Amino acid sequence: MVSRKPTYDNPIIHKLLPKVIRILLLTLLIASCGPKNSTAPDTTQLLVVESTIEREKGEGSPGGIPNLGATCYMNSVLQILKTFYLPRINEKDDELGKSLQSLMQVIADDKEVANKAEATAVFKALHSQFGWTTDLSEHQDAQELIGHLFDWMNLPTACTQSKFVEPTTHEERSSRSDPWRIHPVALPTEKDKISAMQDLFKQSIAPEDMYVKFRNTDTLDSKVKKFKELKNLDSLYSKILILQLNRFETKGGARLADGTYSKDFTKSKLGQAVQSPMSLVIKKDQTVEKDRKTRYTLAAFILHTGDSADGGHYVAYVKKEGRWICYNDNHVNVVSDAEAENNAKQAYLFFYQPSRPRRAE
Repeated sequence: MVSRKPTYDNPIIHKLLPKVIRILLLTLLIASCGPKNSTAPDTTQLLVVESTIEREKGEGSPGGIPNLGATCYMNSVLQILKTFYLPRINEKDDELGKSLQSLMQVIADDKEVANKAEATAVFKALHSQFGWTTDLSEHQDAQELIGHLFDWMNLPTACTQSKFVEPTTHEERSSRSDPWRIHPVALPTEKDKISAMQDLFKQSIAPEDMYVKFRNTDTLDSKVKKFKELKNLDSLYSKILILQLNRFETKGGARLADGTYSKDFTKSKLGQAVQSPMSLVIKKDQTVEKDRKTRYTLAAFILHTGDSADGGHYVAYVKKEGRWICYNDNHVNVVSDAEAENNAKQAYLFFYQPSRPRRAE
């Protein structure tokens, strides 16, 4: 008798095989989902729960931040942090760092607009970190806030090296070093004196005559000439040079114990335009190193609009991929080079980047 080899062309086998395979797969799936460990979480359920929690979308343009009352100063500063200082923020793990990271993740690359909850979390964290105001309707100074944030990030500093020289003998009587992250530049109070940014910067480190008492035993102040030079500009974070124009002038008054000022205290806005703000050159003889000069290009600025020093509105402008972007709270739009330059003439804070590698000239 000749035995037959098994064949898989039998129609009955073809019909039953898929059902058998499905039963086996289902059995294996049930076994794998069984309680292997009583403390292990049910990841299937966790994934389902997490997928149902969606972030509430904000209102406005992608990349924008909502104004919570009078928080435009905060929003303009946050846009600057997003552009230049995000790596440093990502190193922080405290309440402020985590709230900033959550917000920055949303507005990064101008993909989405932040919602009120995300902006509020940052605002509350500022109070926890710095004792910042809790009043959403209270106008604040953008420079003061960014200064606190720079301290919190522990950013490196440059400094102004000052020498006090006796004018007749040319003897150096004293010297000092003043560290800074934001370099102050005085704006002429006379409206008819409109100067270029280059001239204003030069004036900020120009020699000046002054009277100084060097010892407690001195009966009279000594007349000296003060010479100033910049040092360690390359130490600034990402080599960003920040200039602050004194747009707000204060006169008289005294700060009281409760943080307010006496009645004779006044604060006014200086609205003069500054010419040629888009570039800046620091010459080698203006630095302690005296090795080379640096050409800078304006990369961003913060503008304060309005005539009142205690009100008005803050807006940030940032140049990205050759285009100027205006960040006006939760409204974001591209502006022309001409419009950006015109607004930069009235700006308060200027952020310059080296436009080319430093070289000896």
